Parts: sequence; C-alpha cells; structure tokens
Amino acid sequence: MRSMVVGCIGCMFIEWMSRAAASFLLGKSLSVWKNTAENSSIDSNISHEKAGKIMDFHLLLFLLGRMMLLMGGALCIPLGISLYEAEPDSLALAFALPSAAAVLIGGLLSLPHRERKPRLGVREGALFMMLSWCLLGLIGLLPYVLSGQLSWLNAMFESIADFTTTGASTIQADLPPSLLLWRSLTQWIGGLNAMVLLMTVIPQVNGGFGLGFALEHSVSLSPMLSRMRRTGLSIAWLYTFITLFFILLYWLCGLSPFDAINWAMVTISTSGSYTTSQSLAAGSYSLEFVSLLCMLVACGNFFLYWCAFRRRDWHILWDNAEIRVLLGLVLLFGLLSALQLWRLELYSFPDSLRYGFFHVVSFASTTGFEELSLENWPDFNKYLLFLLGITGGCIGSPTGGFKLLRMMILCKAATSAIRQTLHPRMISHITVDGATVSHNVVSNILSFFYLYLMIFFLFVLLISLSGTSILEAMGIAAACLSGVSSAATLYGSTASFIYLPALTKVFCCVLMILGKMEIFAFLLVVQSGVRGLRDRW
Repeated sequence: MRSMVVGCIGCMFIEWMSRAAASFLLGKSLSVWKNTAENSSIDSNISHEKAGKIMDFHLLLFLLGRMMLLMGGALCIPLGISLYEAEPDSLALAFALPSAAAVLIGGLLSLPHRERKPRLGVREGALFMMLSWCLLGLIGLLPYVLSGQLSWLNAMFESIADFTTTGASTIQADLPPSLLLWRSLTQWIGGLNAMVLLMTVIPQVNGGFGLGFALEHSVSLSPMLSRMRRTGLSIAWLYTFITLFFILLYWLCGLSPFDAINWAMVTISTSGSYTTSQSLAAGSYSLEFVSLLCMLVACGNFFLYWCAFRRRDWHILWDNAEIRVLLGLVLLFGLLSALQLWRLELYSFPDSLRYGFFHVVSFASTTGFEELSLENWPDFNKYLLFLLGITGGCIGSPTGGFKLLRMMILCKAATSAIRQTLHPRMISHITVDGATVSHNVVSNILSFFYLYLMIFFLFVLLISLSGTSILEAMGIAAACLSGVSSAATLYGSTASFIYLPALTKVFCCVLMILGKMEIFAFLLVVQSGVRGLRDRW
C-alpha cells in the first residue's frame, strides 16, 4: 500500500512538472526566439560592435528565477516522501531548506522583471544556457550535503552528472527513498530541460549545428516557428506521456510502483543511473526487454514522434533517414558484437545475441545500462560500444554524443568532396530525405566536429594529469562529454568516480556541462567575457 501511494505521488509530480516547465520556461523563452526572428531584419542595421557591448540581464534573471521556482516545487516531492516514510528530521530539512530558499530567491529574481519585453540576444542566450546548468547543479547538490550523504565536491559532481544525464556517480551506499527519488527526478528534469533548451535557446545561439535543418526539413515542422509555445507544450506532454507509459510497463514487469517510476525516469532521460536491489543482471527477461525498448525510443527524434502523433501517420518515422540509419547501426553493430562474443566462446549464441544487442542499444542511447562487467570484453566489442557512445542518438533526442544526423551530413559532405575532386565541373548537392543541405549548415557542423574533437582531446590531456592512463582518460572524457558513464569502464577505469582526484572531478563537471551546452555556447560566453574585460581596460 505504501509503495502504491508513493507511486501515485510520483506520477502526479511528473505530470505537474512537464506542465509547469512548459508554461514557465517555454511561455517566455519561445517567444524570445520568435521575436528575435521577426526583428532580424531590423537588427541587421545595428553594428555588431554595438550589439556585442550591450547585454540585457532582465530577461536572463527572469528565466533563472522561474527555473528556481520550478526546482523549489520539485524539492517538495521528495520532502513529502521523506515525511511519509518517517525518515529522520535531518533528511526532511535537507529538502525543506533548499526548497524555501529556491522559492524565495526565484520570486525575487522573477517578479521585478516579469513585465520586461522578452528580447534575448545571442550572448544572453549562451549565458542563460551555461547558468541554467550551473544553477541546477547548485540546487541539486544541497540535499546530498545537508543530509550528510556526500561532501560538497562529490555532491556537486553527483548533481551535475544527474542533471546532464551523464549517469556518473560518486554514491557507494544505499540511499533512503527520498534521496533515491530526488536522484531520479534530477535526471528526468535534466532530460526535460535539455528538450526545452533544444527547441528554444540552442537554435537561437548556434542554429543547433543541424537542428534547424532537422526541424525544417527532416521533420517538416517549419510552422513551429510561429507557434513555438504550443509546440513546446506538446513536446513536454509527449515526454511525460512516454515516461508514464514505461512506468506502466516496468510495473507490469513486477517492479514496485516506486521502482517503476525511478526506472522509467532514468531510462527515458538516457541517464541510466539508479541504485536498487532489482538489477538487470538478475535475469529478468521482461525487465531487460522493456529497458531495451525504452532506450531505443529515447534514441529517436522526439520532434518526429510529435509530428507522427499529430498527423496520425506513423510512416513518417520510417521515412526519416536518421531513424533508418539508427536502426541499421543497431542491427549491424548488434550482430557484429554478438558474433564476436560467440566466436570467442564467452557466451552461448542466444546469450551472445542478448548481451550484444542490449549493450549496443545502451551505448547508442548513451544510457549506459550494464547487464554485466564490460571490462573483460574483447577490444573489438569495446571499440564498437565506444563509437556508439561518442556518436549518440538522433538529433532531436535527449541523448548525448555528436548525433547521427550530423555524422550523416559529414559523411555525405566527404563523399561529395571526393566526387568533385574527380569531376571538377560537376555540381553536387548534399541531400537528406530529399531536402538540400545548405553549405552554411555543412560548414557549421564541420566546425562543431572540430570543436568537439579539440575539447575531447584537451580534457583527455587534463584528466591524464591525475596519473590515469591515456585509455582510461579517454574513457572518462568520452563518458562526460557524450553523457554515457559506462564508457569510463570500457578501458579499466573504476566504475565509481568517487576515487578520482578532486581536480579531475572539477574537470569532469566542466566537461559534462560543455557536452550539454554543445560547446559553442560556452565559447560565446568566454568570448563575451574577454571582450568586456578588453573594452573596460
């Protein structure tokens, strides 16, 4: 009976959270993108130098205040669970105090600026992206610290890893139900926040490096630009509906309502970090199948799901080239991985297929679920999983990584360059789903690819300063940048990040935020800061 009550409370929260996030954040920030697009012709007459010196913080503070109000409400849910489970008063205070502080500060930030005309520039948008993830990480660490479960540094690492859906953890002991639910909630909220930023701030700041092309052509959602708020609400409801659907499936697999809610939230958000006595390694085939299905759904383009649902035309999913490539890669890599495991006689043929496909989907979705230890797997299988984790899922999904559509466009661009070298007079066009990809989009994606590699190898170097080997440092860097924590275990790194040196944990936190900011926004913030200091001095 107690687990049923907890389960009902959790489902009610998920529904409330999606509605609140959409109405609080999307209502303002979506109109920001619309207003900016409508006034782009007017702004083109303003010099870039003048625009670079002016930064309006009113809307920025308003959005951050609204986010704090949302988090203050979210903290009330584990607070209620703590009171219901009669946990120690210290645990209840660990949620009550941050909740009250978040509501108070959020109100102070948002109320004075609520009448401000929404107008967010590129630099303000980039700064909002960075501050939003930092703010979420700061609020999320407080319950761990105030309850005495983790130190400040480990709590910061845990909170940022959860909100960025990386899944890396510094927790070793079992958590009480309230903290366990809070940990899953932060991962689910992080996935929702990524979807909100995906359709609001990211396209404005950097064009999404292929996201705008996916919205306009691959998903045929060009009317979204004039109805951004309504579309944002639809995506939030879709994200919630899919979560509720998999909560039901997990419950039918035999999990308690409390565990079903936690499993569904950490799976659909592609975080994959949940501590429970019910493990995938326990041999529950139904639980394993539902987890695999949920991860595969999380790999897909949520904008495409919404479009198919609205039109009642599910053929749209198969007609999308990125979805077909995703399924083809899962099938190919799953078969290759299974055949290698079977050839080396590590498992029987059915178990080789089972483990091979499950871990291929797990890494492709950047969820990072592990049925067994991967440290002793063949190097061939490890490399396949590493490539999948770096690439990630579809561009409209909450997964991490470089994203499939960008990789497809780069491959087509390379093929086109080879053909033009052989036939200099030939005019070639890069097309995806029958739509022509502009040279500007290709150039932006190529720039992002170089930035992605540069950041990756830079942090491999920084992490290796702690004394870890290059392979281990590459695994940790890939885990933080792509959001798949299990990549750190592929090459001998410890399964728990708690043993990393303090400075390395700080590097990992920065890298996790960079991965969610898509790097370019962070560079804009740095450039704006350097320009401001230069102009002052």
